[in-house]
Amino acid sequence: PDLVILDDEQQLLGLIRHPKTPEEWSFQYRHATRYLARLQALEALVAQQTPISAQILAESLRDSSWAIRQRAIEYLNERAEPLPDSLVNQLSQMARQDPKSWVRASAVEALSSQAPGAKTSALLYDALSDPAYSVLSEALFAISQLPTPDPETLEQLMSRYETTNSPEVRTVVARYYLDTRNVSKAKWLGQQIRQGQGLTNYELIRQYGEYLLEAPPQIQSTGIDVLVEFIREKRHDWLKICRLSGPSSIT
Repeated sequence: PDLVILDDEQQLLGLIRHPKTPEEWSFQYRHATRYLARLQALEALVAQQTPISAQILAESLRDSSWAIRQRAIEYLNERAEPLPDSLVNQLSQMARQDPKSWVRASAVEALSSQAPGAKTSALLYDALSDPAYSVLSEALFAISQLPTPDPETLEQLMSRYETTNSPEVRTVVARYYLDTRNVSKAKWLGQQIRQGQGLTNYELIRQYGEYLLEAPPQIQSTGIDVLVEFIREKRHDWLKICRLSGPSSIT
């Protein structure tokens, strides 16, 4: 037979070792009807890094399964060598038109890291109009990482999203304010912690601690009070540990 798939329905509890050639894997990808079988073939081909692997990877950007399209984009984002224009164009189209927001967000992320330039910058600003917060947050973060942004213009852009309903987007705004040590936004940052939204992962809490270390004494004092208040009100132990890591070096 041209195609043999053991445990096609992925129901067996165990690791199945079934070595296949690149040609067999490519045949499986192109003819398997189940998503998991195609994903397995894609992963195997990428690991083998043969000429046919690149061909299947390009084909998988048009797969009917959004999860496979997204995984293919992630593989492209891991490449060390520059992407050919054909793939850049395909990613640009996906960033604008893919029906799945997670795929559009992944395409925005890949373009910002793998294909920087004027065209990608323009696409990033266009993506700010995407109705999905996942796409908006990726675009906003990528814009904040552009090599020569205008600080005043960028701060104005970030301030537009301070009151958005999305904690994911507000996290990007908070990260920018923390990175730039913007003391004028100390009150807003404190509000995000009080709400328990936006600043809720370890890395941002660590950044907030570093931000307070370099802030004026009055902001330090207020920031510590905010963290202590949050710790007393929230019962999630791991969040308490994260927030204690910030003020401990100040007090």
